[in-house]
Amino acid sequence: MRVVVAGGILSLMAMLAACQTPPRQAARGGPPPACSPEKHFRDPAEAMSGNDRAANLVALSFMEWDRFGRQTWRYRAGARDGVETRRGVRETERPDWVQRYWRAVGEPRSVEDIPRVAWSAAFVSWIMVQAGVPTAAFCGAPAHSMYLETIWTRQRRDPAAPFALHPPAAIRPSVGDLVCAARRGDDGVLSDIAVGRFRDPDGRFLPSHCDIVVGVDRGARRLEAIGGNVADSVTMSVLDLDAEGFLVVGRDRERDPRPWIAIVENRYRRDPPPRVALR
Repeated sequence: MRVVVAGGILSLMAMLAACQTPPRQAARGGPPPACSPEKHFRDPAEAMSGNDRAANLVALSFMEWDRFGRQTWRYRAGARDGVETRRGVRETERPDWVQRYWRAVGEPRSVEDIPRVAWSAAFVSWIMVQAGVPTAAFCGAPAHSMYLETIWTRQRRDPAAPFALHPPAAIRPSVGDLVCAARRGDDGVLSDIAVGRFRDPDGRFLPSHCDIVVGVDRGARRLEAIGGNVADSVTMSVLDLDAEGFLVVGRDRERDPRPWIAIVENRYRRDPPPRVALR
């Protein structure tokens, strides 16, 4: 069941639970592959040129956020609920915008599918594909844990890999990184996904959610991240950092609205792109 926002306050965990459980393995045969690059589609009409892939993906994130009406939610450390500070366009109002994301991972969806099937990983994948990030660096997929597994596999054999996973206490998030959290599956149980563990014992990919960091103000202890399928839109989540610039990790994982599991370091980044002021 998808979550419909009504009112000003909603649990972030409830919104992330709207993300559908990743695909199950087939009844016969081995676990599903994490990466299917032959399915990727880069739309030349929307693809960004140039080799500054870090700037491209942040610019695309802002462009899609703007397209969806700049929906924004504020989440304060220690608070289970968030506050909607700006409402945007919802997926059911413009399902054709969401369908673009699915085409990027080779899984076309009908209009009827859009409110039923989670699209947050397809959104991140579309951003990466359109930004010109090579498949060998980031293999887009319909589930976050799928592309996280491919990143982890590459970084273990290549110390200079363009993306690298770190536990949230090991690195300060920067613009262009991904911030990733566990979420609950269809059974209501919080996923035990962690760096290096992306599937359950049966080979099914574990539920998770990632957003793209687009703004960091360590002086104000604030982080801004844009993600898809958050409150049924492309949404900016405004989150708290601690005094040293790290994500605030809750003590009670079961009650934490964002049980952080990883930061995906984006090594393509150079100087941070110009900051886009909120309006």
